[in-house]
Amino acid sequence: MEKKTMVHTNQAVEASAACSGGEVGSEASWETLAGRLQAISEFTNDCCWMRQEFPDGRSHREWITGSPERLTGYSTEEFSQIGLEMLVHPDDLPFALTRVTGPEGASEHEFRIITKAGEVRWLEERMRTHRRDDGVLVVFGVTHDITVQKTAEGAFRECRDQQNQSQKMEALGMLAGGVAHDFNNLLTVIMGYGELVIVDEQLPPDLVDCVKEMCLAAERAAGLTRQLLAFSRQHPMVGQVVDLNDLISETMRMLRRLVPTNIDLVTALESSLPDVRLDMGQFEQVIVNLVVNARDALGGTGCIEIATTRVRVTNEQDVDYVVDSEGGYVLFQVTDDGCGIPSADLQRIFEPFYTTKGAGKGTGLGLAAVYGTVVQSGGWVHVDSQVGKGTTFSIFLPAVLQRPELRAGHSAEPVEMTGSETVLLVEDEHRVRLLLRKTLSGLGYRVMDTGRPADAVAMSEEFDGKVHLLLTDMVMPEMGGRELAARIREDRPETRVLFMSGYPANDQGESEPLDENNFVAKPMTPNELGRMVRKVLDLHTEVDR
Repeated sequence: MEKKTMVHTNQAVEASAACSGGEVGSEASWETLAGRLQAISEFTNDCCWMRQEFPDGRSHREWITGSPERLTGYSTEEFSQIGLEMLVHPDDLPFALTRVTGPEGASEHEFRIITKAGEVRWLEERMRTHRRDDGVLVVFGVTHDITVQKTAEGAFRECRDQQNQSQKMEALGMLAGGVAHDFNNLLTVIMGYGELVIVDEQLPPDLVDCVKEMCLAAERAAGLTRQLLAFSRQHPMVGQVVDLNDLISETMRMLRRLVPTNIDLVTALESSLPDVRLDMGQFEQVIVNLVVNARDALGGTGCIEIATTRVRVTNEQDVDYVVDSEGGYVLFQVTDDGCGIPSADLQRIFEPFYTTKGAGKGTGLGLAAVYGTVVQSGGWVHVDSQVGKGTTFSIFLPAVLQRPELRAGHSAEPVEMTGSETVLLVEDEHRVRLLLRKTLSGLGYRVMDTGRPADAVAMSEEFDGKVHLLLTDMVMPEMGGRELAARIREDRPETRVLFMSGYPANDQGESEPLDENNFVAKPMTPNELGRMVRKVLDLHTEVDR
C-alpha cells in the first residue's frame, strides 16, 4: 500500500503541476504542490523532498514532507542540518554523493542509512531531475523504507543458497558413494589375492616384497574410499555405545606421533560424560582428521585442545548451547590457535576434494569424511574460525541416557579361523565371489556359492544338510541381503547371517541391525573374513529372529 502511494505521489506531482498550469520544475508549481503533499504525506511513511543544485556548487533544500523522523530517527530540524556523511552508510556514501548529478529524467536508487539510534535501514529513492533555463538543477524525490523487504530477500537468498548447497552435497555424496562402492569390490580382489600370494612359502622374497607394497597401496586406496563413503553417509556404520573420553584417550597415543613436539596437544575431558552411540573406527578417524587439520593450520608451533562436555541445546542443528550436567548432547571440540579459515572457504570445507593445502599435501577428503560420519551418527558439526586467531570444530552427538550392561571396547579377535561348517555364499560380483570361495574353501569350509539371490533360495530349499552360515552381500539385483536372509530363515531359523558390503542399503532397519557381530565391510582381506566367519559361527547367543 505504501509503495502504491509513493508511485501515485510521483504521478500526482506531474498531474498537479499540469493542472496548475505550471511546468514540472517551475517554482510556482513546486510551492503549490508542497502544500498539497504536506497533507497527504502525514498518512504515509514516505518522505517527499525537493533540492536545488546551483551552478556555483551551492545546494538548498526547498522543502521536505513526510516522516523523516520515522525513517532516520532525526527530527525535521536535525534532518535539515546533518550532512550525507552522517546519515548514509559508509559503503553507499560515494553513490549517494553523486546520485543527483546524473542525467535529467526519472531514476530509482537503493541505499542504506544509519539512523540516529545506529540501526541500518534500506531506503528506496525515486527521483526526477529537471534543469531550469537559469542552470539550476531541481531534484524532486520520494524516499521509502524497504528494510523489511530487503531483510526478507536476504533470508530468502540465504535459504536458497543453503538448499542449493544441500543439494550439491547430496549429489556429490551419491557420486562419491557409487565410485567408492565399485572401488571397494576391486580392492577386495586386489587385497585378497595379494594376501594369498604373500603366504605362499615358495614365493621368492623379492617378489613377496613387491606384493606387500601392492597390498599397502591397496590399503591406502581403501582408506580413501572409506572417507568417500563417510562423506556420502553410505559407509557401513557399526553402531556401538562407547565412552567418548576412553576413545579419545586411546587415540591420543596415535595423535602424539602425528603431532610434532613443538605443538602442544592437550585435553579437557569432562569426567562425568554420558556415553554416545557411534562407529568406533569411523569416529577415531574423525578425531585424527580434525587434529591433523589443526596441526597443518598451526604451521609448526601452537596449541591444539581436544575437549568434551555435556550440553543442552534447544533444537537439533542449533549451535547455541548451555553446559548442563543433565543435557541430552555430548559436545566434542577440537580447537587450534593457527591461521584460521577465510570466510570464503568456510562454505566449502566439507566438500570432497576441496582443499586449500598445496599440491600433494591433502586429498580434500578429511573434513568431508568428518561431516558424513557425524551426520550418520545423528549429530551435526559447526565451525567457528577467525583468520589469524584460530579455528574450533564443534561436534554435537546425542547422549545415550540409558547405560547398557556392556559397553563397546577394543577386544582381541579370535585367532582360530578354520572350520568345517557349510557356508552359503551369495555375491553378485563374480571376481569377489571367486576370491571368497577360494578363501573359505582353503580354511576348510564347505561352500555353496551363487551370484543370484533367487538361486540361493532355491539352493537352500534343495540342500538336505544344515546351512550353518549365510554370507551375503547387502546390495544385489533382484533382492537385497536383508530380504534374502529373511527368506532363508523362514525354513532355516538356526542359520546365522554375516552381511558384507562396500556400503549397505539406505535403510538398515531394526529387525536385523548391523553390528560388529553380523557385518564385515569391504574391502576385507582373507584373514579378516576368516576371523569374522569364525566369530559369527562361534557366537553362543541366541540367533536373531
